[in-house]
Amino acid sequence: MGVLPDKFRLAMLGDWGTGLYGGPVCARSIEKDTDGFQFVLHLGDVYYSGTQEEVEARFLALWPAVPSAIRRGLNGNHEMYTGGHGYFDVVLPRSGGLPEREAVATR
Repeated sequence: MGVLPDKFRLAMLGDWGTGLYGGPVCARSIEKDTDGFQFVLHLGDVYYSGTQEEVEARFLALWPAVPSAIRRGLNGNHEMYTGGHGYFDVVLPRSGGLPEREAVATR
């Protein structure tokens, strides 16, 4: 588990939806920020029906590449539409260190 300094920068985003529009733009903006972030937090609603396939393709594959940051993802109402399986079985186990896009793409 990472430790945050007394002063840190937080990138917070949510309601990722399909991952086709705002999500990728937000992710690239976070990656390109020259001041960097120590914590990246997604507030939930990363996809529409909560399947494992949607989590992999529309959330994890687009996650901002900030290797030095603590990375966490929370669940929202969309994650629970199919019983939360995508969140609890895929996102939550990785929430202590959500993978970088390159790692996800190699599977």
